[in-house]
Amino acid sequence: MSELVSVIISDLFEQHLPETLDNLQETADGPIEIIVKTDDDSKGMRHYLNVAADEAKGRFLFKIDGHCIMSDHWDTLMKAACQPNDMIVACIREIDEKTWTVRDKGFDFVTINSDLSVIKSSNFNGNGKSDVQETMASIGCAWMIQKNRFNELGQNWVELGRYGNLGVEWALKVWLSGGRVLVHKKVICGHLFRKQFGVVGPNVMLNARKELGRRFSNMEGPDQVHSMNWLAERFNKTGR
Repeated sequence: MSELVSVIISDLFEQHLPETLDNLQETADGPIEIIVKTDDDSKGMRHYLNVAADEAKGRFLFKIDGHCIMSDHWDTLMKAACQPNDMIVACIREIDEKTWTVRDKGFDFVTINSDLSVIKSSNFNGNGKSDVQETMASIGCAWMIQKNRFNELGQNWVELGRYGNLGVEWALKVWLSGGRVLVHKKVICGHLFRKQFGVVGPNVMLNARKELGRRFSNMEGPDQVHSMNWLAERFNKTGR
């Protein structure tokens, strides 16, 4: 597939951004453009990802953090699975910061708690025939969506805060509007996990989750056709 992928990154003055940019170019098969917006005026990740998306020329948007590395062929595999209403996410593995290599430790599927916090849950068991399986949510990194759908679903809601809860926001937007969130078992994102001191306070995170819960409980989500209970029941049945 030769369609352009627009990689969008909100840069929080990332130490490892050069490694991320080099890796994206080295591991992609097809054409990509990389749009980096530096948060130098503290407007936040949501704002600058929206700015980057507005500038994007590609049919597909790929959101990644500036401290990650991707496995080979990530763009080809994700584009092939990314239907108009769906969102495709990578399996997440930890990075060893000293060697900048991917460890075995990580997770594939993500679950949302009743308070809309996330659980990094289970991994592929190896028995499934499909390369993609449904996941309730993501951690907000290494996900692809078609640009038209990103815009139709209202882009990032900047009023939810500068950072945090992005994976939950987009999982709810996609699932409850009739789409699917799918994790691709052949696409790996190595992610450097670290604490963001002073960036996201607990009250900001909590208030954002409350607002997400209020909107979707009241069927106020963009193009919303399913309830929050529908999503919970769907994943209670699958056990994931």
